[in-house]
Amino acid sequence: MITTSTSFCREIRIHAPRERVWKALTDPEELNRWETQSAAIDLRIGGRIELDYGGIKDLGTIVELDPPARLAYQDEAGLRTTWTLEDEGGSTLVRLEMSGFGLGDFSQLQREGASFSMGLLMQNLRSVVEEGRDLRPNFWRVRLGVTYVSLRTDHGDRGVPDGALVLQVAQGSPAHEAGLRAGDIVRRANGKPVRTYADLAQVLHETGPGEPVALDVFREGSMMRLVAVAAPSSVA
Repeated sequence: MITTSTSFCREIRIHAPRERVWKALTDPEELNRWETQSAAIDLRIGGRIELDYGGIKDLGTIVELDPPARLAYQDEAGLRTTWTLEDEGGSTLVRLEMSGFGLGDFSQLQREGASFSMGLLMQNLRSVVEEGRDLRPNFWRVRLGVTYVSLRTDHGDRGVPDGALVLQVAQGSPAHEAGLRAGDIVRRANGKPVRTYADLAQVLHETGPGEPVALDVFREGSMMRLVAVAAPSSVA
């Protein structure tokens, strides 16, 4: 069974006053230090938000605004992003919720990819606010040329294991050269268990260009091992 949730929520605690974190979320220059390559924000209800991640853009309209506690905006497809900041006496609990994802494989891929990527960026938000250190040079360094989603079989087909279900393999990519196919289920990567999208994404996050990625794959009732060589990512 492929999971069908239409939202995700992430939290992180930052050792800084809420006003400082609010500025990092709403000031374009501050956003460029931890999240975007360029940003523009008209900070009012009905105002526009434009976030450019370097070829990938997020455009939305502000629908909730309660400084310095809450900011929500929604894009034209109905995807809603809500930031909530809770004062914890010198520290700030930062909560991100993204909702309005559709159902189906592509929507699940979009949701799980956004959840993992925003988790990394929230770690970077904490690093920049607390230490002034931008971690993004260590993010998204490699690619395999494969798209995948979590496959959870708690209520699914008997004999089919949990793992990362391969949806598509790009022709000529490292995954294609290693023999990976659509429909394969990745159970382990570099010796680490894979039960979800995030498990495999984390292994790739820890892998450098030119390094091998050993994939233990379930295919047609049998397990096999494939080894791909990670290529440099095109993400800046």
